[in-house]
This record gives sequence, structure tokens and C-alpha cells, in this order.
Amino acid sequence: MDHGPNEHQAEDPRIIVRQQRRGLLLFAIYATVYLLYILCCIGSPQTLEATYLFGIANSVTFGFGLISLAILIALVYGLICREPRSTVRSLEHHGGAKSDGGVR
Repeated sequence: MDHGPNEHQAEDPRIIVRQQRRGLLLFAIYATVYLLYILCCIGSPQTLEATYLFGIANSVTFGFGLISLAILIALVYGLICREPRSTVRSLEHHGGAKSDGGVR
């Protein structure tokens, strides 16, 4: 199963910077929500000890919420950092990136 050597595909620096900014924005959103959770733990521990949903402690519910939010943010990041198909086709036409992932 020889897939051949890796082919380095240069990316446009503008795309890299844009993706970094998007990633940092999404990270800031998650960090803010996590900070609010930590402040809730410090300021009002009785809130986390209480049960609200199906008899499960709020700390567990909030923990699953944070995990779900992290997964959602990862999916959103993956979607917003995709290149449009027209860009990929344009690059293929001009000898740039290959859509087959370099597999021959």
C-alpha cells in the first residue's frame, strides 16, 4: 500500500492568518464560558450541588455542557475553515492543491 511520498502543499499566508483568528475567537468564546463556570464554582458552590435536571447534580450537567460546547466549537471551526469548492477547483486548474489528497 505505497501511497507515494508526501507532497508539500503551500498554503496562502492570508488563509492561515484568517484561520488562526477564527480559532482564537472560538477559543475566547469557550474560555469565557469556562471562566463563568469557574466563577460559579467559587462564588456559589451550592448552585452546583443542587439537582435540577433528572436528579443529576448541576455540576455534572454543567460539565457535560462544557464538553458538548467544546465539541460543537470544534465542528464549527472545521466548517468555517474549509475552503470553498470553487477555490479548490481554481487551485487544481492552476496546478495548486489536489483534491485527491495526493493519493495516486
